[in-house]
Amino acid sequence: MSQDSDCRKARLLEVLRETRGIVSVACARCGVARRTFYVWLDADQDFKRSVEDVNEEAVDFVESKLLERIESGAERSIIFFLRTRGKPRGYRESGSAENDMLNRELLGMFSKAYEGKPSRFDPLAENEEGDED
Repeated sequence: MSQDSDCRKARLLEVLRETRGIVSVACARCGVARRTFYVWLDADQDFKRSVEDVNEEAVDFVESKLLERIESGAERSIIFFLRTRGKPRGYRESGSAENDMLNRELLGMFSKAYEGKPSRFDPLAENEEGDED
């Protein structure tokens, strides 16, 4: 592998990190064809591991933003989190009346946790102003 190619890969990884893993944007900024990116990904295991690390960092970043929204009492963020990460505790979408009751019970628990804290969180009220979640 050439030194030039290694430098281009290093720069691409740097920009890929800045763009939170968006390949097309990173490639365009670096002047590297997307096809070349995928050739490198298939041929170079170190490069592939580095790209996977960048993607994990991007997911961590987004999760941190989701948790910030949850801490602020954003109902849709709470529901999303429970639907995706709360399944082992029995929080699932089933479309049943039992599930609707569980949703209300869980949201009620969250509203009590936020009681007295400045928040727009009211799990049992319909949002008439158009929630930004």
